[in-house]
Amino acid sequence: IVELEKISNLAKVYLYVLPTRFYKKEKKFWGSLQSGVVAYENNKPNSPMIRLQDFLEILYRNISIENCRDILDKERIEKSPNNFFSTRYHSIFSEISNRCDYLRRYSIEERWTSASLDLEKLLLKKKPFANKIYNNISPKDYQKLQDASLFEVVNAFSKFPQKEKVLPLVEKKDLVERFNVFYSDLNRLESLFSPYLLKSKEEKSGYDIDIQFRENKDTELYGSRIISWVFYSGESSINIFDENKKLTWDYGDPVKFEMRFAADTNISPYKEKQNPFYRASGKTSVFKFSGNWSLFDMINMHKIAENPRTIGEVLKFEFPVQVFDELNSNIKTLSNAKVFLKINLKRKSDGKTLTIPSLYPEEIPQL
Repeated sequence: IVELEKISNLAKVYLYVLPTRFYKKEKKFWGSLQSGVVAYENNKPNSPMIRLQDFLEILYRNISIENCRDILDKERIEKSPNNFFSTRYHSIFSEISNRCDYLRRYSIEERWTSASLDLEKLLLKKKPFANKIYNNISPKDYQKLQDASLFEVVNAFSKFPQKEKVLPLVEKKDLVERFNVFYSDLNRLESLFSPYLLKSKEEKSGYDIDIQFRENKDTELYGSRIISWVFYSGESSINIFDENKKLTWDYGDPVKFEMRFAADTNISPYKEKQNPFYRASGKTSVFKFSGNWSLFDMINMHKIAENPRTIGEVLKFEFPVQVFDELNSNIKTLSNAKVFLKINLKRKSDGKTLTIPSLYPEEIPQL
């Protein structure tokens, strides 16, 4: 207050001794400086000095890169060229606003670059994502891929800035649509992996899964000769005769689909060396996936294209069999059996059915 009074008194003296030829030019400036101090001392709410003081206190208490734009957008700055404190207020506000925009853009660009690199590694090199890029990858090549860790998945999706913060930074109009498409694809992936991404205490990791045996029965081959159908998830299992066809699956649980032909049938499965996920013994065929993303691996390897209206993932399991002549067991022909299975993935917290996209993002736009 003492310093302000000195400034006010200085303004009075200056105006008093100011030569006439400069008087008109300087009077408004020094007069406004004096009146600004008086308005502040009298605690007038519209005083530019009080507004500047309140503004600086808000910034001191609460400003950050994340919220600076929201705080600044609430300020209403009226610049008066003849008012020293109003001009100074406007100048400080403009400098802080420009700095806020620069840091926000830099922060968003840094996050985008980091998240893009992480997601690209998942999409190109790691299970369960890579199959969507390679398309029709062989079982042996798929087995060689690394499993994405749960941390990598959560980290990649959590890094991407919100679309509402990114789009204002996209300068070219033709790029806006690419960003919209990418975020649409990303949202589908986030929904699929939501049991691991959501931070709510009520959210349980993993999935409830409904199994429907002998889906597409009309297009089966030798399915009617199979008398035992069992699906395993972790340490639990269900078979075709169970009324409750529900299981749970979580990251790290192995899955297995086991079928056994009737002992008196003339059909027996045999081994297929090219498929490390399949084995045959006697009358039994087994498809087993043991990776951390085993359920997704099984779906990746066996999912077939269905009507878009179909709810759930329809899987086709085709495997070699030997068909023995019923009159002469020494005569046999080679064929393929073909059966179908349907899996519904559901979120545990609300029972929502989750869909695995046919394609993952093929291109991550550059910001």
